[in-house]
Amino acid sequence: VDFVHLLPSHGKPILNEGKEKLRELVGRL
Repeated sequence: VDFVHLLPSHGKPILNEGKEKLRELVGRL
């Protein structure tokens, strides 16, 4: 499920920031 399509347009930047943080955490493992 792609939650980006379920969120309003103003929620996308917040979600994108969360994805970047998750990528950083995964990169540390």
